[in-house]
Amino acid sequence: MIASYQMPGQCGHCIVKVCLEPLLAGVQGLKPHAEDAEFRKKWASIKYHNKERLAGKIKEWTGITVPVGSLYDIHIKRIHEYKRQYMNMISIIYRYKQIKARSDAS
Repeated sequence: MIASYQMPGQCGHCIVKVCLEPLLAGVQGLKPHAEDAEFRKKWASIKYHNKERLAGKIKEWTGITVPVGSLYDIHIKRIHEYKRQYMNMISIIYRYKQIKARSDAS
């Protein structure tokens, strides 16, 4: 799950609004709402709306249309600094070889 501090405006901030009062009472504060049909309806509606937003972003970023009714399993991994440095070195080597190949062909 992406925390709101990682992608502001892209998270389920609506769910926070629905859950604010129960969460103030702690996690156990949600337990009584498990059987509350109105609460579950709001929760499901917000989740569906957020999935619509996510599907829209996926379409915008990749051009791929994903069904909103699908189960989404999203993994986002932060690349650590040493991996970024390693990838930069690979990029430099690749560019060097491309330049070298062009000069050899001349």
